[in-house]
Amino acid sequence: MKLTKLTSSGKAGFSAISPDGRYVAHMVNGSEGTSLWMRQVATSSSVQIVPPSDKWFLGVTFSPDGNYIYYVAGEKSSETATLYQMPVLGGPPKKLVEDLSTPVTFSPDGRQVTFIRSGFPNAEDSLIIASLDEAKERKLVTRKPPNYFVTYEGAPAWSPDGKTIAYASYVQGKGNLYQMNVFGLNLADGTEKALPSSQKWDWIDCVAWLRDGSGLLLNAIELGGQSSQIWQLSSGGEARRITNDLNNYYGLDLTADSNTLVTSQVNRTSNIWIAPGGDSSRARQITSGTNNYRNLEWTPDGKLVFESGSDIWIIEADGSGQKQLTTEGRNNRMPSVCAGGYIVFSSNRQGARRIWRMDLDGSNQKQLTSGDMENFPTCSPDGKWVLYASSGSGIQNLWKAPIDGGNAVQLTDRFSGRPIISPDGKLIAVKYVNDPSSRKIVMALIPFEGGEPVKLLDIPGFFVHWSRDGRALQYNDNRGGSSNIWSRPIDGSPPKQLTDFRGDTLFSFAWSVDGKQLAVSRGTDTHDVVLISNFR
Repeated sequence: MKLTKLTSSGKAGFSAISPDGRYVAHMVNGSEGTSLWMRQVATSSSVQIVPPSDKWFLGVTFSPDGNYIYYVAGEKSSETATLYQMPVLGGPPKKLVEDLSTPVTFSPDGRQVTFIRSGFPNAEDSLIIASLDEAKERKLVTRKPPNYFVTYEGAPAWSPDGKTIAYASYVQGKGNLYQMNVFGLNLADGTEKALPSSQKWDWIDCVAWLRDGSGLLLNAIELGGQSSQIWQLSSGGEARRITNDLNNYYGLDLTADSNTLVTSQVNRTSNIWIAPGGDSSRARQITSGTNNYRNLEWTPDGKLVFESGSDIWIIEADGSGQKQLTTEGRNNRMPSVCAGGYIVFSSNRQGARRIWRMDLDGSNQKQLTSGDMENFPTCSPDGKWVLYASSGSGIQNLWKAPIDGGNAVQLTDRFSGRPIISPDGKLIAVKYVNDPSSRKIVMALIPFEGGEPVKLLDIPGFFVHWSRDGRALQYNDNRGGSSNIWSRPIDGSPPKQLTDFRGDTLFSFAWSVDGKQLAVSRGTDTHDVVLISNFR
């Protein structure tokens, strides 16, 4: 196998290769926005064919004849994306199809495309075929929550003989457990079935048919794995790993002869820093190496709990005494430290993802809930309740359960995720879809007892925490080319920047219980386009 790196900026992605292998199209995320570039493989020369804008992109595809580029992008203010067509060397883009949730894949004759249309937050997902000549659509297969198709880069794949469309989907299997599989839809009779596989999967991102129809290539994480690699899945179900390293690979596209593929190679490394009083200039690094530290939490006695790999760990604030707390199961994630000396976390060690509890030293691990697809646990300030998001009822809602186990109580009936509880225990800040028709995710403040929001806020960060006085929400934001922590008062006052880190990306942060120490996970997140050949 030969791997050739086509970009080195760390800011490239969403790539496609022309059928003859001469050109590669890819996105570049820069300070002025996202742009689309065309690279000639033989000469390494590149030309920008779509200028930078604040649009968000889902992917790019060459037409089967190699004359046109089809890309999927959405306006900054919109939650839906549109398919555009343009000549391969640039020109005015033409709008074709609206409301796509994946890139498109062409039928062998080039007259139709297939894609996924998400029903987020509470409608069904659909596998669609669209005719580009007649602007007609046909819905082929649907998924109702909590079953869903893989979206984003996960475009369905049309077989070379035109008879089958393959796609990745998460569905309820035996014993009410949810499984990720590749499915094939027979276009002649409309039947679908899970394709055989010798490997079980935690996640499948993208699928692509080999030219001779002998199998598929996948971006996938095997059961118990930690990184997304490229696999070959034969028609008989034999899974063979093509890449095997510490990087992640997302998206893939093949030349017409299936001898060369292009993909995005993603590498994330981070370390933990401690900033006294939140002063960035005095921050000191307490870990080293190439690990990925996520979901930081302080214990009452000044230690740090975090997630790394597929497990939960604890470390002293000076970087000593690092200890792994979880060893069982395939994936233990999202730790939250509770009053009373507990850590709650999400684990799929018994197949279904449920909420578990353990002591601070990792002992006495106990299952608290019995649903499925349960994530984002957090404890009430008094330590009596654990709040979490569950998709088991079809829509991701917010629930709470007693810390010692018992009957769970539903708190919301709309899409809700990542709850955090105010210091006085009266309010819950939660990612929320107030208007399902708009699909826009906002930050809602709801009473601890549940019910309708008392306030809606526009908070951009993925990781959000309450301020110690309960008057503001703090979040990570990458504005101005730097990744820092900002504070947004809940009374609607303008946000204020709290830290002044330069360079690197901020992945997670947490204040110590006494508010005197700020822990942050910072590092690099590079995305580059690579060409892989001689892999068969």
